[in-house]
Amino acid sequence: MENIGSLQTTKAILDKYKLSAKISLGQNFLVDLKVIDKIIDHVDKSDDCVIVEVGPGLGALTEKLLTISKKVIAIEIDKNMVEVMEDNFKDKENFEIIHEDILKVDLQKLVTDLRKEYKDVYLVANLPYYITSDILLSVFALDDPFDQVMIMVQAEFGQRLVSAHNTKDYRPVTVIAKTFYKCNLSFNVSKNVFLPKPNITSAIVKLVRKDTKIEDKADYIKFVQLCFTQKRKTLFNNLRTEFSNEFTTSLLESAKIPLNSRPAQLDINDYIRLYGVYDETKILC
Repeated sequence: MENIGSLQTTKAILDKYKLSAKISLGQNFLVDLKVIDKIIDHVDKSDDCVIVEVGPGLGALTEKLLTISKKVIAIEIDKNMVEVMEDNFKDKENFEIIHEDILKVDLQKLVTDLRKEYKDVYLVANLPYYITSDILLSVFALDDPFDQVMIMVQAEFGQRLVSAHNTKDYRPVTVIAKTFYKCNLSFNVSKNVFLPKPNITSAIVKLVRKDTKIEDKADYIKFVQLCFTQKRKTLFNNLRTEFSNEFTTSLLESAKIPLNSRPAQLDINDYIRLYGVYDETKILC
């Protein structure tokens, strides 16, 4: 059989199993081998890594990931895709598939268990736009994070992940992502390399783990989201929806943040410092 990621093979597999893409699941099959190889080239190679792949579909990328890792664990919600992949990779001893909704998987337990056997734990994912934020926030909240995350997302969302402060794309997800990972936009992916063709341009974003010292990541995420409650308002006004005026004033002054600052004006280090002050004093609020 030719590579799964070719247009001819993809159509043949869909015909064989009498399947079509499910729009409700955001399914669009990547059918360009050059793009697949380009994605693989951007994954940092490791002699001892396991890759967790989310949304593998028919396995076009999985096929290549198996050649650069000791094991691939694919997580797929669509029962039909699971059956196809079980057939396609039945002879691959380093392949495992989990039939589950990624939002219901205990990622913390999965990563912790994998670390007992592998040095590096990577995540590779083609994320449907309607659950991109939910999935990534669950990834960013992990106490034991992935060492590297390679994601395909809507290009507009990808730009948010890498944007600088004081720009229109700077959002809470930007701050949260950049707090825990070095984020780089690897390249855009044309809508023309998918079957069926989506209405949007996609982007490959590479995130490499940073050793940021924040113990309660879920609390940090909640705090950053609070700071951005209304992007055009000042931090002071956003924070005082949750805290007293006195506590909010003290918090900002102790972190050396001007009271009239707006959320997009603070860089990542500002947010880490502001949260550090908050974490030390929040019992008082």
